[in-house]
Amino acid sequence: RGREQVARGDPRGPLGEQGTGVVASVFAVGAFLALLMLAVQVAFALYARSTVSAAAFDAARLVSGATASPPDSPSRLAYSETTATAHLRALLGGYGNRAVVHWQVSANEVHLTVAMRLPMLLPLGIPGDSSLADVRRTVVLRRELVP
Repeated sequence: RGREQVARGDPRGPLGEQGTGVVASVFAVGAFLALLMLAVQVAFALYARSTVSAAAFDAARLVSGATASPPDSPSRLAYSETTATAHLRALLGGYGNRAVVHWQVSANEVHLTVAMRLPMLLPLGIPGDSSLADVRRTVVLRRELVP
């Protein structure tokens, strides 16, 4: 009976459909890997935003505390900003060198803006959409003057 089935052809279908399971599996694995890489990119971006926010707050706190007691000399303010920027870059590790840091110190507040671009883990990226790669955080702290 097995020889009769072989003589009439393969009961699983015509010979032209052989290998279609492999092609579908390759596309399924590719789609799975693309979604996995997107999930890793989103998790990396969330972690980076959290780290940049914490490091920026810590650096702004250093400047706010260093300039808390009068008199505020420009050299003392510049030194505290330079020290806090170095501390910020150290906290951010290798990505700290990419960060653009902008200080604005007024009589009552310290404003720190940190902007940086994260590397994309996705192979092609999403053209025109940089919301996953751009990080921009602004921290505003009040200065407490100690008498």
